[in-house]
Amino acid sequence: MKRQRESDSSNEYASSADYGSESDGSESEKSEGDNSLLSDIKSRLENSLSYLPRTMSFASSGSCPIEVNPAISISGLGGIGLPLSERDAKLVSKASHPAPYGKGSDTFVDPAVRKTRELGAEQFELRNPEWNKALEAVVCKVATELDVPSGAAGVKAVLYKMLLYGKGAMFKEHREYVYLTDEKPL
Repeated sequence: MKRQRESDSSNEYASSADYGSESDGSESEKSEGDNSLLSDIKSRLENSLSYLPRTMSFASSGSCPIEVNPAISISGLGGIGLPLSERDAKLVSKASHPAPYGKGSDTFVDPAVRKTRELGAEQFELRNPEWNKALEAVVCKVATELDVPSGAAGVKAVLYKMLLYGKGAMFKEHREYVYLTDEKPL
């Protein structure tokens, strides 16, 4: 969706034609082109941020207000204790699969990039009802600090997956790309 400022009817996003023209490829032209692109990105970012309130939080941190064990139960294995013992870690590893990562619209499994294992939400349960109360308190605190609604109409916690990181496990440093138009990546 392309959003326009009320005071400016021009499109705030540049089309692919705005990113350059024919050139001889000289260093000075490349530098000018890079500066122009950076200036355009900066301008569009400032314009987008201008719609936000002057002051607002964008992060929240703290301790869980209620310390409680979630009572993890894995399909086919049963209860898994915390802190995780070496024995239970091996059982979880056997029940799980390599965790993929996304790049653009593609998904890959490559232990050279991401060396960890995962269970999908359908493969385990968190059985302690006190866990849900603690989680609701955290969601409420975060929503309040970020000034967003919580509950059914706003922020809520959804069980997605469980990741198992063992010795030597990692997620190789990578860069996320943002596409402001369909034509050109930044």
